[in-house]
Amino acid sequence: MDLYTRKINLNYKIKKLKESYRKWNMLDFSKIKPIELKGLRYLRQVKPHIFSRDLGIPMDKMLEYENPVKQEFVPKDLAIKYFALLEITPTEYGKLQSLTNGESEEFVPRREIPSMVKRKVRERDQNRCVKCGKDDKLHLHHIKPYSKGGQHVVDNLVLLCNECHVKEHSGDWFNKGMKSLFT
Repeated sequence: MDLYTRKINLNYKIKKLKESYRKWNMLDFSKIKPIELKGLRYLRQVKPHIFSRDLGIPMDKMLEYENPVKQEFVPKDLAIKYFALLEITPTEYGKLQSLTNGESEEFVPRREIPSMVKRKVRERDQNRCVKCGKDDKLHLHHIKPYSKGGQHVVDNLVLLCNECHVKEHSGDWFNKGMKSLFT
């Protein structure tokens, strides 16, 4: 994706984010702390060099913004870009804030796979089953099962068609439920 397309995509995401957060009146983006920015990026497991490119700033500058020693709060426009690019929900931010404030000792991620991750897996796998090449009735499959700590990250997901997904899970409890859907 070229720089111009990335910029248009980012502007669209920012517009949508502002609309949804304004509707809920949930967050003051001028009060986001550096450690929270870092936590957001860690939550989505996006590497610094890739994310700095998407933000449109040098990696060392981005890491400086994530450094809590440098400043109390980050620039509002930067916080908005982080939330938009990483597609952070209000619930996720609330959980992260509780963790960074010491109110909680763990972060339990949402079960839903983020749309950004889904899109990247579909692009990588060219909207085809990685086993047989079919292009309809595709499922996202966790290589390391979610129930065993598998994360919602591109490297842990592949596209499988119905049949290949059922075969992949043959012998486990999931298989019975899948078969009932397709028989």
